[in-house]
Amino acid sequence: TPQEDKRLLRLVRLGYQDLLAYERPGGGFAWFAGEPKPHLSAWALLVLRQIGDLIYVDNQLVERTQRAVAEPFRNPKNILGPAENAYVALALLGSDPQCLAEPDKDKPWPPDLAQVRSACKRAVQRTRDALAVTKGVDSYILALGADALLAAGAYYRKDGEALLDELDRRGAVVGQGTQRRVSFLPRGGTLCGSYGVPAEVEATAAVTHALLRHGGRNDKAREALRSLLVLRDSDGGFHSTQATALALRALLAAATAHKATGTLQVLVDGTQVASLALDASSTS
Repeated sequence: TPQEDKRLLRLVRLGYQDLLAYERPGGGFAWFAGEPKPHLSAWALLVLRQIGDLIYVDNQLVERTQRAVAEPFRNPKNILGPAENAYVALALLGSDPQCLAEPDKDKPWPPDLAQVRSACKRAVQRTRDALAVTKGVDSYILALGADALLAAGAYYRKDGEALLDELDRRGAVVGQGTQRRVSFLPRGGTLCGSYGVPAEVEATAAVTHALLRHGGRNDKAREALRSLLVLRDSDGGFHSTQATALALRALLAAATAHKATGTLQVLVDGTQVASLALDASSTS
């Protein structure tokens, strides 16, 4: 409804204002004090890109954050882990559609833009190289890597598909009845320090988003979405802030990718108690 849309936009604006408080001097984001963290800056960049379609976002803030995300790649000795590389790749690819473009010698890019695009290429390449061998690699990292490599376009598609194949082999069916799901429970923690169910949500959300991005594995995508929804907590969220944010990202991607049409019927003991007409605008 218009009232609900207005309320949600207000919440997005408030979230944007809250996010600004975590920017560090010179650009980049950290939990509180201290130096910017690559994965936090990358996450902030993902958020800024997404909400920029809904509300005003300062373009200078976006550019500062891009530079902060790219900063670790200025020094070849700075080596990020595969999960951080994947996050950086996802953020830079999402914020610049031409991130992997080749430079034009006749029209050189401004230095800052050249640095960002160089960092993007390195992040994607390092993600691919780090995950060329998947034995012993956590499913959470494979999920982020698959999403990043599929986001990088046709050249890296086979690499992303190989990671999806490995995740498919690893997915364990757990639970019964309405709680049945395919589990991608990580063995360790996530970049944001999640363990247990919140970590499983983050990994499942990344798998779901990668499958939706792939576009050719609809049955697996539906299965992953169902597994994600089973992991909701009693309050309707997903156990932690980061897990909920990643789950919403996957659910929004599903709503955008699949427009349902027809009539939804709600049955109780075989008797219809409600119905809902679905059209191309039905995305909730």
